[in-house]
Amino acid sequence: MRNCRKNPIEIFVEDEKIILQKSKSYDACTITADISEKIIPLANRQIVLSSDGIELLIKEIQQHLVK
Repeated sequence: MRNCRKNPIEIFVEDEKIILQKSKSYDACTITADISEKIIPLANRQIVLSSDGIELLIKEIQQHLVK
């Protein structure tokens, strides 16, 4: 299993079968920690956001702008 270090795998059990599948690597949202393939990278990938994270960030920025 030396190859697993370079290529992480996921292990699933379906009925009597064991299924090995190459793991997909996704970034986690900086705000919500959601992990998804639909994460949006910003600022040279220093910030990655999910759609929920974007909404939360917009609301918080708007609150600071009102002051």
